[in-house]
Amino acid sequence: MPTKRTPEPATMPGPEVQILNVKEAAAVARLHRNTIRKLIKSKELPVKRSGRKILIRRVDLDRYLEPDDGEGGS
Repeated sequence: MPTKRTPEPATMPGPEVQILNVKEAAAVARLHRNTIRKLIKSKELPVKRSGRKILIRRVDLDRYLEPDDGEGGS
């Protein structure tokens, strides 16, 4: 008789997920949802909107989270 497997709770989307909502982006970045919303409002984090849904590309979130090396061009 096969054993029943209980599904694991989904806490954070894996790297294979390309589109995130605000809640998922906050979990990945370890930031509060309101912080993500402020980044969106200030246009520091680019998003797409589908009706009322806010969609964040994982690559854009990763780009925002990359450490700044402090080397400016000029």
